Amino acid sequence: MASHSLLFLVCCFATVSEFISTASPYHGKPIADLTTFDHGVSGTVYAVDSRRLRIVGFNYDGAAPDAFFWVGSTNSPSSTGVIVPDERGSVSTPLRGYSNRDITITLPGESTISDYKWLSVWCRRFTVDFGHVYFPGGFIAPSEHDLGEFSRLAHGLRGHPYIVDAKTFRIENLHYDGNGPDAYFWVGTGSRPHRNGIKVPDENGSTRPLRGYNGQTVSIQLAGDLTVFDIDWLSMWCVLAVQNFGHVFIPDNLNIPPHIEDTEPEEMYENCEAMNDKFHVSWTVGSDYIDLELSGQVDTGEYMAFGISGSDSRTAMIGADVTVTWNDGTESTKAVDYDLNAYSQCSQGSGACPDTEVSGARDDVSNIQSMIENGIVRIGFRRLLNTGDSKDKIIRTDREVYVAWALGYINSNGVVAKHHTVPTSGVKLHFGRQASNNCPAFTRTTLPPVRAWDQIRIRGDEGNTEFTARIGQAGGRRGYSAITGQVSWGIAWYINEKLIPILELLVGHNYTFIVEGGDDDSNTAQYHPFYITDDPIGGYIQKSTAERQDVEVFAGVEFDNGQPYPTAAGRYCEYESKGVDRSEESETFDDYFKTLRLNCKEGDPAVLRWTPTKTGTYYYQCYTHQYLGWKIEVVDNFPAVSEGPTTGFTEMYENCEAMNDKYHVSWTVGSDYIDLELSGQVDTGEYMAFGISGSDSRTAMIGADVTVTWNDGTENMKAVDYDLNAYSQCRQGFGACPDTEVSGARDDVSNIQSMIENGIVRIGFRRLLNTGDSKDKIIRTDREVYVAWALGYINSNGVVAKHHTVPTSGVKLHFGRQALNNCPAFTSTTLPPVRAWDQIRIRGDEGNTGFTARIGSAGGRRGYSAITGQKSAGIAWYINGKLIPILELLVGHNYTFIVEGGDDDRNTAQYHPFYITDDPIGGYIQKSTAERQDVQVFAGVEFDDGGQPYPTAAGRYCEYESKGVDRSEESETFDDYFKTLRLNCTEGDPAVLRWTPTKTGTYYYQSYTHPYLGWKIEVVDNFVSASHGLKAGLTVTCILLLCTLFYTHKDNL
Repeated sequence: MASHSLLFLVCCFATVSEFISTASPYHGKPIADLTTFDHGVSGTVYAVDSRRLRIVGFNYDGAAPDAFFWVGSTNSPSSTGVIVPDERGSVSTPLRGYSNRDITITLPGESTISDYKWLSVWCRRFTVDFGHVYFPGGFIAPSEHDLGEFSRLAHGLRGHPYIVDAKTFRIENLHYDGNGPDAYFWVGTGSRPHRNGIKVPDENGSTRPLRGYNGQTVSIQLAGDLTVFDIDWLSMWCVLAVQNFGHVFIPDNLNIPPHIEDTEPEEMYENCEAMNDKFHVSWTVGSDYIDLELSGQVDTGEYMAFGISGSDSRTAMIGADVTVTWNDGTESTKAVDYDLNAYSQCSQGSGACPDTEVSGARDDVSNIQSMIENGIVRIGFRRLLNTGDSKDKIIRTDREVYVAWALGYINSNGVVAKHHTVPTSGVKLHFGRQASNNCPAFTRTTLPPVRAWDQIRIRGDEGNTEFTARIGQAGGRRGYSAITGQVSWGIAWYINEKLIPILELLVGHNYTFIVEGGDDDSNTAQYHPFYITDDPIGGYIQKSTAERQDVEVFAGVEFDNGQPYPTAAGRYCEYESKGVDRSEESETFDDYFKTLRLNCKEGDPAVLRWTPTKTGTYYYQCYTHQYLGWKIEVVDNFPAVSEGPTTGFTEMYENCEAMNDKYHVSWTVGSDYIDLELSGQVDTGEYMAFGISGSDSRTAMIGADVTVTWNDGTENMKAVDYDLNAYSQCRQGFGACPDTEVSGARDDVSNIQSMIENGIVRIGFRRLLNTGDSKDKIIRTDREVYVAWALGYINSNGVVAKHHTVPTSGVKLHFGRQALNNCPAFTSTTLPPVRAWDQIRIRGDEGNTGFTARIGSAGGRRGYSAITGQKSAGIAWYINGKLIPILELLVGHNYTFIVEGGDDDRNTAQYHPFYITDDPIGGYIQKSTAERQDVQVFAGVEFDDGGQPYPTAAGRYCEYESKGVDRSEESETFDDYFKTLRLNCTEGDPAVLRWTPTKTGTYYYQSYTHPYLGWKIEVVDNFVSASHGLKAGLTVTCILLLCTLFYTHKDNL
């Protein structure tokens, strides 16, 4: 056997050696060498395709003042031409020096090589050609090559491959049944496919045996230095069966694009300094200007600010002159000149204000350019060293100067909110120094997810009609932003010592607000008059006359000759942090509040009295600053059931049917479309789904084409086209997936509109009756059709979790019927509160080192969601028959997990390999490459030669399922609930996972395929929980108890 293995290895190495490419690098179709006239211009130009040019070995000394890549259609290079963007896409900055660089440039607009006669390195200022090439007449540029269809030999293989470039194939409409035991994409030389070929990694870069395909389009890439010029055929080949399932041949004399690796471009700037590990500043000084680039690992809407300090002797934000840059999610990247004249939001030119809002100032930023590469946002701009603007600081180049910088978020109205990151000490830079790049490579430092604090409600009933309003910390990622869905300034209103509670008030009752938000209008950072409005943003004084006409003020603002002034400005009181802000580590607001202290200035509070006259939603706000307040809900009375029921049907729609007492569907059919409205008594983050059934003969979720709608807590309600192709969470296009994540599908929902009235969420949208999308079902209007619907919750990553309510029988609708409203009025059916089950702990001590992991029901409102604070998928891990217990383990001890979570990866609903990680969410296979870099895996996942993960703990499937209707609501304890379950296992063997923790800390057991199924593992050095002092205290306590017993019963002794 050993000799056979050795022979096989020798053959393998010989086979691989046949495919080591010895040809010179392929750069594309040659055009010509650049002629050299001046400034050292040289290099060889190739055509990548009809729009891109590759210049190999490019040289240019960078000394000309206004040189660009330049193309034209005149007979020779001239001023009649257009700029070609450089390799970074810039057209605003003259070319800098290049030394033997290989670069790729793209012709402007939609133009192609055939539109021009020449390419030049051209100086616009002096109209001089430094070097050029001519494009040959009738030039045929490289392009994709169509290889035709795969031959169809076995296992249902069919598909249409194209050569995209010298290393890449795209295979369209790929079908393969996945039943080959050891099948791979396979290439080689010779007249037909054979065993002496070489594997090609699949579309995920993996060299594991191929799984099935069902019409997907995939791209695969040859490994190493291999190119299509080195091979004669591409096939799907089974190594174990020595079988060719189908192939195509590679022709000679291909005119195809080269393969150009995505490499990080060299810096355009002479200098770079890291402000922190997420934020770098680069610059080059010109004759009277400076070119700057701010680059960072920042999100859409997260700003990078940089400029000259407000002090000559330290880094100071107040008085600083900075440029604020951000990517707003469109192609319109922003770079705005800011004047930081006060530590507050901008209000009437005071605060952190754009120069355009400050009297006597202007925006002096120009030549804005940007790009996003590998998750790094880069925004460049130019500014004169001395702008002549009285609000701008002169940028000195003869010595070091103090600078200021910050990272934070942009509000929805496009102005800065309070920073979340600033320097911790003084920062000095010498802008005129000799060129020096001191910036390390960026490394990913994404913060782990945290759970938002619960929304607090305060009811203003007969005994509670007075409220104290003060300013306090906004609570970081768990507080204001997470609760409201809006960007925070860093401070917010506290009502009766609670962060932005919803106030529930009664019509006609008198309420008093004691206001301590500041009364010194010269200190804008601590001046926050209180008022009540219907505006969810606030900051009345910041609004234009037109904007004020769109909102109403009910208390706290009066008018003098049409000019507003606040009436509720009292002394300033702030709940401030005792030291470093502890919001990240505070699981609840009550925990966080213990880290704050109240600091009040001298003076008197203001008093505001208000008697609401009408039901509805109002807001308490700050008069001077936006995004500090939250909701007031005014009702007729507090009972849960309303006395005047609200209608479930709007007159915008001709038809309405009730799916149940909480959920209605309304519609009107147009010429080739249908307008639908889903309305229901649902919470924030609770979805309503509706669409065409997956079966023509019954209501079926699998195969259904539905629209999922929900209110995410902002004004931006969601309506998303979903394809329900498997009974599981979405994973790589399989499961309950948005159409945008399914190969060949698209989102066909449009005209989304929404409102919330009297607690009813209404979301309307439009869809074509026949979208032409292969994943969408045609909506018939000539007869009844089966429909599917569901209610459930959206996970924190924005996709559906398992439904909590679906039809109990078939549902049919006739969309083309005569107009008919069959919807009754909604009546409140709010579920009564229930108590969460106790968190169970299992200790892994010497006698208990084995655990059995199975899947089971998540326990409704008492179980997974209530225990973890996360949305549930409807199922969760059971360890030793207990729902998501916390496992307490010891460092250095060996533990064994018997895993029965499913081993059939074709049935995604019952495929839950077990693994151990530091990630509280799980679902490793669903994570992007960047997301995987942010978590660690300690057991249950390994990696193949291509770096692709695969699970190692997938055993037979066992589930604790309900014996009938789920009884979690009426089960006061988990033990009560467990008696209502039965264990159901498929045939097969369990998997075994062994783990020896090496370090104390918090870990998580999770499902490899789906998030939100697992919970915590706490690893400690030992289980001794009591200190010697505690033991001594217990001893004293015992003595005291004995003494008490003695004196109590001494007469009986």
